[in-house]
Amino acid sequence: MTSNFCTMPFNSLEVSPNGTCKVCCKIQTDIKKSDTEYFNVMKDDINDIWHSVDLQLLRKKFLKNERPEECRLCWTEEESNVKSLRQQTVYGVVDLENPKITYLSLKLSNKCNLACRICSPHLSSLWQSQFKKLNIDLQPAEMFKTIDLEKFQDGRLDSLHKLSGNLHQLLIYGGEPLINDEVIDYLEYLSNSGISKNIQLTLNTNGTVYSEKLISIFRNFKFVDLFLSIDDVDKRFEYQRWPAKWDKISDNIQNYAKLGGNIKVELYPSMSVLNILNIEETLTKLSTYNIPITFNNIIHDPRVLSLRNLPKEHKTALIEKLEAIDFSNFNFNNTYTDAKDALIRFIKLDNDDGLDLTATEFLNRFNQHMNVHDKFRHTELKEYIPDLWNLLNGN
Repeated sequence: MTSNFCTMPFNSLEVSPNGTCKVCCKIQTDIKKSDTEYFNVMKDDINDIWHSVDLQLLRKKFLKNERPEECRLCWTEEESNVKSLRQQTVYGVVDLENPKITYLSLKLSNKCNLACRICSPHLSSLWQSQFKKLNIDLQPAEMFKTIDLEKFQDGRLDSLHKLSGNLHQLLIYGGEPLINDEVIDYLEYLSNSGISKNIQLTLNTNGTVYSEKLISIFRNFKFVDLFLSIDDVDKRFEYQRWPAKWDKISDNIQNYAKLGGNIKVELYPSMSVLNILNIEETLTKLSTYNIPITFNNIIHDPRVLSLRNLPKEHKTALIEKLEAIDFSNFNFNNTYTDAKDALIRFIKLDNDDGLDLTATEFLNRFNQHMNVHDKFRHTELKEYIPDLWNLLNGN
C-alpha cells in the first residue's frame, strides 16, 4: 500500500442519523448524488450509494497516492503523531478491484439521554430539545429526523440485511445506541440470523446504561469492543456530560469491568479544553477500574473546545504541566509515551483559521459558547472546573 493510502473508501460506509452517508466519521463531506444533492438511505439504495461516481472519484485519489482535502482531519492528527482512523484501519479487509462493504458504521438515531458539551444537536436529541427551549435556531444539518428501521422505504431494510452477510466489522454510535430501538432491533436481527458470529462489533456508549439483555446479545458476536466515553470524573464529569450522575456511571463502569469472554471493555476519553487541566487526576481515578484506557481521541469540534485553538500563552503553560506528568502511572491500552507525545503535538499545532486569538478574545468566544447553556442548566464553570476558569481568567 502507498504511504497515503486509506482502505476505507474500498470497504467502509457510515450511515448518519438523518440517512446521509460518508466513508467514515472523520471525512468532512457526505457522499454526493449530484452537485446539489446528497444520497440518503431513506430513499436511495445502498448499492447505488456504494457504486456512486462521487465515491469512485475518492477511491481514485487514494490509488494515485493523493491526500484528499476532505480527509484533512486524519492528516492533521498524523502531523501531531496521533494515530488517525486511516492508520488504524489501513490493514482492514479490502478488495481494490471489487470493493465491498465489510466495515459498516451506523449512527441510526440521534436519540440520546445526554447533552454533552463536546456534542451538538445532530447527534443528540436532548441537545435538540435544549436548543428549542432556548429559541436557538437550528441549522439545516442539525434539524435531523432520525432513521426508523421499521419504516425504511422500498426494501432499504432488506438491502441493509443483505450487505450484513459481508461484514467483518460493525461499528455502532449514537446518539446513545443502548437506548435506541433501531440499534437493538438490528443487533437482534444479526444475532437471531447467526450472522453475528462472523462480526466484530465496536460500540461506543456514554456509560449511562447497563443491560443484561444487551450483554446476552453481545455474547453472540465474534468479538465486541465496548468503548465507554468517560472524559472526566466526579462533578467535572457531570458538568461536561449533563445531566449524567457520576455515582451511577461509576457503578456501571464497575459492572462492565466484570465482563470477560468475547467482550473487551475500554475507557475512551475525548480530550478537550474542558478536561485537559485535570487530566492527571482523571486518569489516576479511571485507572483504578482495571479497564484499559484508549487515549487517542482528541476533539476538533466545537472548535472553541479544541486544544489546538487555545491562545499561545495558555498552550505554553499547559504543555509545561503535561510534560511534568508521569504518564506511565496510568492504565493505557496504547503506550503512555505515544499518548503523551501525541497530546502535546496536537496542542502545538497552529490554530484553526479565524481562531488565532489573544487570551481576552478567546475568553470572550469561550464564554459566549458556554454561558447560554450554563444559564439553562443552572451551572457555572467556576464551580465545576475551577482550574480552567482560573487559567482563562488569568488567576
